[in-house]
Amino acid sequence: MSVIDQLLDELRRRDVRLWADGGHLHYDAPRGALTDALVAALRLHKATVLDRLTAARPPAATPLCVEEGDRPLLLSFAQERMWLLWKLAPGSPAYHIPLLLKLTGPLDLEALLDALHGLARRHEILRSRFAGGRTA
Repeated sequence: MSVIDQLLDELRRRDVRLWADGGHLHYDAPRGALTDALVAALRLHKATVLDRLTAARPPAATPLCVEEGDRPLLLSFAQERMWLLWKLAPGSPAYHIPLLLKLTGPLDLEALLDALHGLARRHEILRSRFAGGRTA
């Protein structure tokens, strides 16, 4: 396994998301996931990582694949963390993100519904739920 593969595997294990945009390398990481050594390795191998990310990007016309079925799926590390926090403090609004949008002008309700359904089809998490999550 190459040094780049090891670096990318370590970043995946730490739930670090990388993407390329206009020749720039961007990341999103949980607090504490990126150590100084990992940041230094990213800087050292930035060009190669950018090449990998750009080459791995699927063409825009690639159709979406949606898994059908009613089988349980494994939780991501972030989902496990959220589940644990919910078990420790049920009903806590700590991770709620309130948002108010003011729409002006005419609303194409059919287009809005199509967009929301497309979003749910594209993202498994929007069709997922935790089993047995009821509290009294």
